[in-house]
Amino acid sequence: MPIMDLTDPQARQEAYARTVDVVAWLVILLGASVMLGWSIHNQWLIRGVQGYVTMNPLSAVCFIACGVALLLVHSTSPRKREIGAALAGFAFLMGAWLLVSNIFDLEPTPDHILFPRSVMALNPVSVMHHSTAFGVLLASSAIFILGLRKSGYQNQAQYLALALGVIALFATVGYSYGAGLNAKLNPLTLPSLHTALGFILLSIGILASVPHASLMAVLLSRDDTGRIFRLMIAAAILIPGILGWLCIRLDESGYIGFKTAETLVTTWSMLQLLLLTFITVQVMYKKSVERHRHLAESKAAQERLSGILSIAGEAIISVDADQRITLFNACAEQTFGYASDEIVGKPLQALLPDQAGPKRAHGGILNSASGEAVVGKRCEIDARRKNGEIFPAAVSISQLELGRDKIGTLVLRDLTEQHRNAQALIEEKNKAEAAMRAETEFLANMSHEIRTPLNSISGFTQLLLQRSDLPSEPQAHVKKIRNATSALISIVNDILDYSKLETSDVALSPVPMSPFQLANNCVSIVSSIADLKRIPIRIQIDPGLDAQFFQGDPYRIQQIMLNLLSNALKFTDEGGVTILIEDETPASSDPAWLRVSVRDTGIGIPHDRLDRLFQRFSQVDGSLSRSYDGSGLGLAICKRLVAIMDGEIGVNSTPGEGSTFWFRLPLPRAPAPIAQVPSDGEQKISANPRSILLVEDVELNQEIAIAMLSGAGHKVDVASNGAVAIEMVDAAKYDLVLMDIQMPVMDGVTAAKKIRQMNSGVADIPIVALTANVLPDEVARFYAAGMSAHLRKPVDCGELLNIVQKQTRPNHTRLSGALASHEVAHAIEP
Repeated sequence: MPIMDLTDPQARQEAYARTVDVVAWLVILLGASVMLGWSIHNQWLIRGVQGYVTMNPLSAVCFIACGVALLLVHSTSPRKREIGAALAGFAFLMGAWLLVSNIFDLEPTPDHILFPRSVMALNPVSVMHHSTAFGVLLASSAIFILGLRKSGYQNQAQYLALALGVIALFATVGYSYGAGLNAKLNPLTLPSLHTALGFILLSIGILASVPHASLMAVLLSRDDTGRIFRLMIAAAILIPGILGWLCIRLDESGYIGFKTAETLVTTWSMLQLLLLTFITVQVMYKKSVERHRHLAESKAAQERLSGILSIAGEAIISVDADQRITLFNACAEQTFGYASDEIVGKPLQALLPDQAGPKRAHGGILNSASGEAVVGKRCEIDARRKNGEIFPAAVSISQLELGRDKIGTLVLRDLTEQHRNAQALIEEKNKAEAAMRAETEFLANMSHEIRTPLNSISGFTQLLLQRSDLPSEPQAHVKKIRNATSALISIVNDILDYSKLETSDVALSPVPMSPFQLANNCVSIVSSIADLKRIPIRIQIDPGLDAQFFQGDPYRIQQIMLNLLSNALKFTDEGGVTILIEDETPASSDPAWLRVSVRDTGIGIPHDRLDRLFQRFSQVDGSLSRSYDGSGLGLAICKRLVAIMDGEIGVNSTPGEGSTFWFRLPLPRAPAPIAQVPSDGEQKISANPRSILLVEDVELNQEIAIAMLSGAGHKVDVASNGAVAIEMVDAAKYDLVLMDIQMPVMDGVTAAKKIRQMNSGVADIPIVALTANVLPDEVARFYAAGMSAHLRKPVDCGELLNIVQKQTRPNHTRLSGALASHEVAHAIEP
């Protein structure tokens, strides 16, 4: 069996519980053995020693009841505790009945009723005496109190157990001195020897039940107080008892007289008290020395703490429970402007703004410091200096309880400089945002101003080229104008695209798309240039990849492909261009990795010039700009787009042999879409005539749009501003509205909103923004106003007719969200 470690509080508690159980069973065994003695008429079991007082059978029953009750009142079962309380109550009732009967000489007594034969069989008659009945009352009352499990009553149970121990001690000493041979010891009656032993056991069991309360807490204490108390108890019981017994024996032997024996007892008692007093004083002296040592150490620690606080980089302030300042370190003096001597003792409110002043959290400080709020959290407050200046501060609060006193400590840091810096940063940020807005507005205005005349140049050029009677020489001149216009439009588009990418103002719109279809779209777009230069374009794709779909932004991926393909055609005069689409996905990997390469047989790039690629406004050789037009932004745009899509882009080139530009993208596989947007190469011009309202204030733009639309068979009415457009839409039925944005009287956005608020027959009409405003924020505003699509100027005739067809096809519903954005962008930004 392992040895129990009594240094462990839980182990000690278990030891006390086992002691109670052992004592309770010993009491039960004692009562049961006496009952057995009465049953078999065994004098030793009922007397202990021949000639001693017998234990009454009712006393034995009360001992059994008290022993069982002591076991049950500590049970976790409420039912068992109730039974224990009932048994304790039974014993109390028997003891009270007998005590009253003996005092007032009443008949019959309960032992005469319950055990008449046993009681009357002895001479003298065996009865429960006053001391026994009173002891039963004390034991049963203490056990009943223990069953209540209320900490406030545990001390009373101990006092009752001590009184019970006094009765047992009296009887034990009496029997030790030979008084048990007499029936009575005036003026008190001795209980039986068994009863005295039972009372001792019950007293020990009750005291062990509450080891941490009152006297038992001191007796069992492991410090000097407990050791002195245990020594004094042992000396007070054993030494007088031994001396008294020795005196009686000496008196009986005739060796010394009674007075000499009494003198001996008195002398030894004095020596005992002197010895105990000396031990007590010695312990108190040691405690005093230790206390003074602790005070000295505490003073030294306080001095060290004061030194630390004096050099602390934050203000440290302590307050008592009444919110009066008790500590004010050097940093606090610098922060608030008070000397420690003039602020200590004053209320904390002196360092805080008045209630009428700024409020942030100073009421919370007061509450936290007094323990009425949660402490330990850092917050920002307003504080007040000696000169009345209010300043922001960060403060954290801690609390220490010393008995009933509560000490609050505030650690405070001046945030004036930090706030000043933060305000400066905010102002700089506002300036930067204002500059960015000004730049954006300038870019938007410049784009609008450039596109407006370009729209006229491009539109009339397209109209001229559609005439069959145009002589060959003017036709060639017009084609050159068209090419120059396209180059200029391309440069403007590149600048706008890059400005959007630089500000990260790009939102991807992933939808199921086919890489093979995107490659076909790009080839169809540049086919006229390839045919003109007689450069063949081939598409090579891994087997099975042509029928697969992936989740990605088709417009942005096509933009990258088209840029690389256009560059390849630009720098290739002989040979051909090949587009390769490969699946580089590792086994069981998702997403898939697609690699698109554009290989040409052009002039190639020297190795020492490759680092200039993919940089804005940069070309391999500045002299090339004379032979090959371009803004130097195309590859920079491609690199930025690939980075946004978490891909890679690069180039391999050999001078004189050609170059291969490639990019890799992670794209999740996707099922085929239910309805795909037709590519530019597949778009057909509708032959069905439509009724169209053109809202445009510039006459040249009106003339161009009317010519393009009427040439395809459409009927066109013109409104010069948004207000006129609303009246015309309400008066006539139109299939489509082409809405300019910047117009007098009423702009296009306001007009679109008002149309969407009209009756159901008119509110659903498709509205296409036809404008030179192309920045992302502007386009988003058009869609928010309820417009169906966006077509930017300069207008391409094919794009215009395509979007008319899409927006007015049967069962058409307005486009919205990512798919709408993709479809429109795909149509207008090849």
